[in-house]
Amino acid sequence: MKIDINNAGCEFVKAILKLYRSERYSREREILASKMLTSALDAGSHITELGVCPESHEDGIARKAMEELSRAMFVLKVMRDDKIYSQRRVEPIISLGSTVKQLIELYYNDESKLPPVQLPQSAAPQIEQKSTVPDLGGFDEIYTGKY
Repeated sequence: MKIDINNAGCEFVKAILKLYRSERYSREREILASKMLTSALDAGSHITELGVCPESHEDGIARKAMEELSRAMFVLKVMRDDKIYSQRRVEPIISLGSTVKQLIELYYNDESKLPPVQLPQSAAPQIEQKSTVPDLGGFDEIYTGKY
């Protein structure tokens, strides 16, 4: 199946749900699994919203989606490192998450396209001129304990 912005959120959530349902958790592992699932659901919601939102809102929604997706991926990697999930089972989701991140990045507004802001001459920062006269105040001398 080809992943695009219209189905990326749902596909990511389905992959997380499949992994989530495959285990039985102790209390602390259940907390991690719930955080992963919550972040994945939020990310999926924001990703799906990207496909239908006005262009003026894309940047903000893309950043929210990326934040939640990154959070879900972080918890997933923590659970893999803690041996809750095996590398074999986590690798397809990490790959899917990377693909989805690339899709989301396309919706970021590129600030480099904006013209540079010209400050009026009075608002430009003043550059302080450094003195070329050597300091004869004794700062570099060895302290002997006297004033």
